[in-house]
Amino acid sequence: MPNTIAYLSLLIWPLISIFIFKKFSIVVASSLTIVLGYLILPVNTAIDLPAIPPLSKEALSSIAALSGLILIKRVKVHLFTSNKLFSVVLIILVVVLPFLTVITNFDPVYNGQVWVKGLALYDAFSMSINRYLHYLPLIIGFSIIRTHKDHVDLFKVIFLLGLIYIFPALFEIRMSPQLHTWIYGFFPHSFIQQIRYDGFRPVVFLGHGLLVGMFFCISFLSGFIVRGSIKAIPAKISLSAIVGLFITLILSKTLSSLFLAALGLLILILFRKNTKNITTIAFILAATVLAYPILSIFNLFPHQDLIDLFSKLDPARGGSLWFRFYHESILLDHANLKMLFGWGGWGRNRLWDSITDGAWIIIYGQNGFIGFFMVFLIPLLAVYKTINLQSSKYVKADEVYLLAGHSLIIALLLIDQIPNASISPYFWLLIGGLWGRIEHIRSRPHANDM
Repeated sequence: MPNTIAYLSLLIWPLISIFIFKKFSIVVASSLTIVLGYLILPVNTAIDLPAIPPLSKEALSSIAALSGLILIKRVKVHLFTSNKLFSVVLIILVVVLPFLTVITNFDPVYNGQVWVKGLALYDAFSMSINRYLHYLPLIIGFSIIRTHKDHVDLFKVIFLLGLIYIFPALFEIRMSPQLHTWIYGFFPHSFIQQIRYDGFRPVVFLGHGLLVGMFFCISFLSGFIVRGSIKAIPAKISLSAIVGLFITLILSKTLSSLFLAALGLLILILFRKNTKNITTIAFILAATVLAYPILSIFNLFPHQDLIDLFSKLDPARGGSLWFRFYHESILLDHANLKMLFGWGGWGRNRLWDSITDGAWIIIYGQNGFIGFFMVFLIPLLAVYKTINLQSSKYVKADEVYLLAGHSLIIALLLIDQIPNASISPYFWLLIGGLWGRIEHIRSRPHANDM
């Protein structure tokens, strides 16, 4: 159970965000409020007020950032962004699909052990509010990332927060994951899952070592991309900090995040002078995630080949991957019974003995293929739009590299949603930021020539 400190930390975070917004620029303040709140506030704790969904750290951080933008920085934030296509997709996701899911799920469902209640119209309203809060960092990112400096500032915040997070992570690697228990009164997940290679994976305040590993992966790549785009950070300091992040990622013992970081680094180095290849690879990776359910249904995805590959690297990790794919196949069969609009909430998308690891199967099971398609269409379109910008004479060289690196980071985050569930506020902030940056570039003179 969360202790008093856990609830107090949630309550005072909006007050702390006021100081942040008065102290820093729009992009830095927004990014700090959203990402730092995600990094340090308690997991599985929420302020539960009447008539509204429970407010978790993700929701409170996003609301605090939105309030700071509107009330302190006087920034105009559209309800569903100013881009028509983007807005239509969000409206379908947030407003339309919850009601379609509910009206196709009035009946209870047997999960293999107990009957799970049917949905009511109230659930549709609750789902809509929850989804809007979930996508709020996306809308904020679209609204604040306009110039190249904004773009750089976003990545610098994620990079620097990663450097700060090294210290509690190293402590838990040495002493075991204890910080969340000591400060907030409870451990948020299975402790045994954080034991790896006769040591520990850090959990800090993210709930699972997988999430910590993925954040270090993105922070590491962000630092590398920033270093290739500007000279604002002295090269020696920058390089040593980047290396420190990579070493911490290795010590965090999360093979999937380490693999994605190494893959991203390899792509960024090999195609440093041909950034269109970076965006093309990013688009292929992102499209693979969108096609993954269809590939899985028709047994076209190389599940066994991946299991064999990871088994050669580490038999334990190969076994873990097999376990994930096995439960994924069971859940996929269940999800296909409500293929269009999904099973909705209250655990209706699960079976009593199933394990839901990958974000994709959770989204597909709850929202159906249409909901899944809409969710992953947003980042896929953002990545696709960066391809044409790579060869435009109206985009500078440092801008091109940052755009390409940004699209690759989003693609790698998407890939991680197949075996894991690492969707987080900074995930949506990055996607919205790329959309906003692209829109600003396309609004320049001669944009129609791009």
